[in-house]
Amino acid sequence: MLTTEGVTPRATPQVADLTWEVLYMAIEVKYLAGLRDEVGRSGDSLPFSECLTAAEVWEKANPDRALPVGVLVAVNKVYAQLDTAISDGDEIAFFPPVTGG
Repeated sequence: MLTTEGVTPRATPQVADLTWEVLYMAIEVKYLAGLRDEVGRSGDSLPFSECLTAAEVWEKANPDRALPVGVLVAVNKVYAQLDTAISDGDEIAFFPPVTGG
């Protein structure tokens, strides 16, 4: 007859232990120029588990602050629209309108 007496069970990975790696992605959020002062920080590292647009990233990172009118966005250092879909590992930068003369 088999017995488990005196046998130390081995740790086996649980589904909950793997959840972060499987379900969550990470993006870097940067606030440039005057927005840095307005939000009080230069950036955020934001985990997410669902598809987000750049505008939704702002909402998740700044739930108590409306997206300022005229704010521009870049995804991976390329100008983008607020409805641009964000992927795992993307860097999103929000910055005020730029003027030149």
